[in-house]
Amino acid sequence: MTFQSRCSNIFCSQEYAKVIRGPLALCLILVFLLAFEFATAWPHGHYEVSRELTKALPLELLQTLTSCGGARALLAILLPLSLRYPKIVWPFLLSLLIGWLVVRGMKHWFQVPRPGLLLSAIDPGLPTSEARRYNSFPSSHAMVIFSFAATGLALLPRRWALPLLALAAMVGWSRVGIGAHWPVDVLAGGLVGTAAACLGIFLGQISNWPEQPRQKAILTAIMLVAVLTLPFLDTGYSHTLWLRILLAALALGSAAYQVVRFSLDISSTEGRRSL
Repeated sequence: MTFQSRCSNIFCSQEYAKVIRGPLALCLILVFLLAFEFATAWPHGHYEVSRELTKALPLELLQTLTSCGGARALLAILLPLSLRYPKIVWPFLLSLLIGWLVVRGMKHWFQVPRPGLLLSAIDPGLPTSEARRYNSFPSSHAMVIFSFAATGLALLPRRWALPLLALAAMVGWSRVGIGAHWPVDVLAGGLVGTAAACLGIFLGQISNWPEQPRQKAILTAIMLVAVLTLPFLDTGYSHTLWLRILLAALALGSAAYQVVRFSLDISSTEGRRSL
């Protein structure tokens, strides 16, 4: 079978259509909400409303939530699963790469200033260090967390749907709550991440990777490099250092345990074959 015919078979298969049903529904919801924001409150959406709703919340809580949308934080969560469940982790990594390329291009093209650059005079609590480094539209954190949620919607049991969607919504909302993004940024980032997840799942099925133990080890090594740098990442959020250290420590400990189990399983399999 040629590569082109294989792509066509997977794309048109009932299994793929069933798998991406959840992410496609999420895409439609995000398109509706994005259109609503554009139609009713352009250019900044319901930013003031979101900020007012979050002013009563502790800054530490908002920073913790927003840090959960970082790519390296999510890779730390998935690192222990990279050997046992690579068919879940690999599509997410593909969707991250696709989403990152799209978001980088959109930020460069649109060059929308962040709230910290426009409103810092009237709202002193807005972050300005991040505002000087990156453009606002769309949100990278929203892309990452919605890519994570959409991949989980497609590949995990249904009982995970509500927690994943709730996490994505809270992380997206926190990006507006701390003043790092406009609501349209978050919705657009979520749409990019969800669409990237659909494509990442498709590419993951095409590639049939990783299959061999060496390929799984390469996948784990890639994630391990990202996790090792997590505690040293300059996020601009001083209250989240403990979270980054905790996630990295738990990920490394769990990964070490999984590596030992994986090695024992391989040794046991080879021993049975020799008999």
